[in-house]
Amino acid sequence: MKIKWLLTGLLFFMLFCANARAEEKHEFLSDARFYADIAKHFARGPYQIVYSWEANIGFNTIVYKYGPHAFNFQFDVQTAGAPPTGRKINIAGTSYTLGSKYTYTLNKNTNFSLGVTHLSSHLSEDILKIIQEERRKGVVIPPVRFDDINVGFVEVGHSFAFKQFDPMVRFRFQPLGIKFRGGYNFYKEPVFISTQIRVFGDNRKELFFITQHEFGERSLNDLMLRFDLEKPKKNEEGRLQLIFGYSPGWDLRASPNVGWHKEGFSAKMRFVFWAQ
Repeated sequence: MKIKWLLTGLLFFMLFCANARAEEKHEFLSDARFYADIAKHFARGPYQIVYSWEANIGFNTIVYKYGPHAFNFQFDVQTAGAPPTGRKINIAGTSYTLGSKYTYTLNKNTNFSLGVTHLSSHLSEDILKIIQEERRKGVVIPPVRFDDINVGFVEVGHSFAFKQFDPMVRFRFQPLGIKFRGGYNFYKEPVFISTQIRVFGDNRKELFFITQHEFGERSLNDLMLRFDLEKPKKNEEGRLQLIFGYSPGWDLRASPNVGWHKEGFSAKMRFVFWAQ
């Protein structure tokens, strides 16, 4: 009941702000971010047999913008694969992430968001055959639950005014697990926090240190170094990004914030394009 009153209060706050900024112009599909990447995992453990690489493609677009108010839509397709068998590429499965959120920009450094994210998982026949073959060899791969996830959230993003490091933090509270057929439950990883610090760079290239943490029944912790190359503008992402990450442990799970998540060392190459 408290959550319902909180969401109702946020809605009235948004409507009040919209009336107070009636002079602002309306914008539809003002910009969109497209990306594609491929990653290699180097962790040991039983999950490396069925999940050694992944590829992602997706986009995030502002559907409608009115002054400080914006409505975003996100779509991501993630394909995971096992080590090849001879010349055959083994596909472990595919996940789809869809998200929609409303964002209110309080000022140039702070924004508030309210939204929902859906993650669906689909395993392939390749991975089932690999698991059966490994069992014949006496290798047991622990089962992983990849249930569909629907999560409602509120989020605060803030950029600190330190020009040299440009630190950013994003705090997401996601307590609601939403059922499309009606009803809701308590999501077991209710807190997600990400941070970003600029280590060094210039107008063409930059290095960032990034962390991601999801807290709850099964927490995740990511540490990453991201090299941004071929930056079109000073304050934009690099069109080519090299990302080196580490997540302690060897587990494999699903998260509405990062999709399928595999712990251990990883290396990723990403291409980013903006349409404005």
